Amino acid sequence: MSSTLILLFSLFLLASPSSSSSSRPHHHHHKPSDSPRLNPSSSTASQIRLACNATRYPDQCLSSLSQPGLVPLDPKPSQIIHSAISVSFKNLETAQSKLKSILDASVGNLNRTNAANTCLELLSYSKRRTLSVDHALTRGRGRIKDARAWMSAALVYQYDTWSALKYVNDTTQVGETA
Repeated sequence: MSSTLILLFSLFLLASPSSSSSSRPHHHHHKPSDSPRLNPSSSTASQIRLACNATRYPDQCLSSLSQPGLVPLDPKPSQIIHSAISVSFKNLETAQSKLKSILDASVGNLNRTNAANTCLELLSYSKRRTLSVDHALTRGRGRIKDARAWMSAALVYQYDTWSALKYVNDTTQVGETA
């Protein structure tokens, strides 16, 4: 089961468009910190490093999960995964906020307005799927396949968002978001 969780964890990190966020959904009870350095125990740091080495982007993973207070001391694999979900969730909220700004600034540009509206809709679907992943993992062992499918769907929605934005990349604001 541990290898399945690590594989699932690697999928979560693909959903992270930025490695600088450290907050998580409101239902978690850890207080995030603004410090970017890894400061947990050496055991926790090595567990994070081991999990991140199993991902597609180990450096981004390590940077994302190294925020003090994000991952509990001596975490179980599931706790590392929940921390990754929280990073993904926060990054989704950041992307939605940037897209709302793009939409507000796109008056007079129908292509950018349509792309921003489509992207906001896609990210809302991704957010729902990401929450479904978190709920599936907290309900027990039988839901791992569901969690993997939902995370895959969340990633597809995010990729589609990026794809739509790259075609209307006519401002620095769009370029920074995409």
